[in-house]
Amino acid sequence: MFDREDRGGYCDITVWSTSGALPDDQALVDIAEKVLPRIPERSAR
Repeated sequence: MFDREDRGGYCDITVWSTSGALPDDQALVDIAEKVLPRIPERSAR
């Protein structure tokens, strides 16, 4: 949810694969759920 207190921003995540294949969407969601809450000054929502 956006509000006036939200400073916005973005985060780029690169996923490397030993096979060279693109990960499926669920794999990307799983990675994001683990990585994003650990970024300093980012609250988990």
